[in-house]
Amino acid sequence: MPKKKIIKIFLITFISTIILLSIYYLSLYCENRKEEKLIRKYFNTTINDTGYQKISNDNYIGILEIPAINLRKGFYNIDNKNNNVNKNIQVLAKSSMPDEEHSFLAIAGHSGNGRKSYFKDLYKLSINDEIIIYYNNNEYFYKINNIYEEDKDGTIEIKKDDYSKLVLTTCNQKEKTKQIIIEAFLI
Repeated sequence: MPKKKIIKIFLITFISTIILLSIYYLSLYCENRKEEKLIRKYFNTTINDTGYQKISNDNYIGILEIPAINLRKGFYNIDNKNNNVNKNIQVLAKSSMPDEEHSFLAIAGHSGNGRKSYFKDLYKLSINDEIIIYYNNNEYFYKINNIYEEDKDGTIEIKKDDYSKLVLTTCNQKEKTKQIIIEAFLI
């Protein structure tokens, strides 16, 4: 093959790679800006006459914050189409919100290295780490009291307790047949 043709192929490949990487990083930037906007919108929402926030279908109903792993992510109502691990973190069925007595809030998220892998650093958490839930203009502080693994079969076995509990779950990236369960109690 002539040298000019090799150089031409290299330049086309190089320029194509730069364009694709630019598109990828631009989409990440836009996604992060959208997340920041939704979080700001959540914190700027006022409570209506009934004592609850006016929630539209595209608004978060709460924010999950885990300082130890620098995670701040909004979550949607259980019935919302965006309450799905393939789009966001997911509030699991049968969850109750932290303002209810003996609440049980369970949230799942993807781990791994994809763009929607919001729980990729969950494995770094330790007993006594703090988790904050912002809901209905209140802050709810939780302390991690249990971290364990279960077989990954589409379900998790969680014992209900006589105190308010938060449960986070994601797949174990080292053992693909296991899932990580993190339990925290309201303090």
